[in-house]
Amino acid sequence: MDTYEKLLEVYSHKYRNPKAALNYQIDELMSQGKTREEAIAAIYEREKGPEDKQTSLEKRVKQLESELNELKMPAFEVETNEAGIRGKGLSLGEAILIFLTSPISAIIAWLIWHENEHSKADQAATIGVLVFALEIVAYWFLFQILHF
Repeated sequence: MDTYEKLLEVYSHKYRNPKAALNYQIDELMSQGKTREEAIAAIYEREKGPEDKQTSLEKRVKQLESELNELKMPAFEVETNEAGIRGKGLSLGEAILIFLTSPISAIIAWLIWHENEHSKADQAATIGVLVFALEIVAYWFLFQILHF
C-alpha cells in the first residue's frame, strides 16, 4: 500500500470526502513549491503518529455516538441535572394552585425553580401565560356584556 492510499485511509476517518480533502491539502503544499511526492510525504509525516492517536480517535467516535443517542432520546427520558435525577414536572396540585392563584404566582414559582428545576419552571411559566391570556379574554367578554 503506497503512502497516498494510507493517507486516504486515515482521511476516511476524518472527512466525509477524504479524497477531495487530501487532494486539497496536496495542492496547498504544491502551491508552496513542493512536488506532489514531497507534499504527500509531508502530509504523511504530519498525520502519522503513535497508535494512541487511532485509539483516541475511536474513543472520540464512540463518545460522539453516545452523545448523538442521548440527543435522539425523547424529552421525558433526558436527565436534567448532573446528579442523574430525571427532571419531573409540576404535580397536579402545583399546577392547579398556580392556575387558580394568578400569573404572579407563576412568576414567583418560575423564580424559585428556574435554576434547579427547569421543567417545573417552564411549566409554571406556560401556565402563567395561559392564565393571563384567559383573564384578558374573560375581561373582554365581561366588558362586552356590561356595555349592552
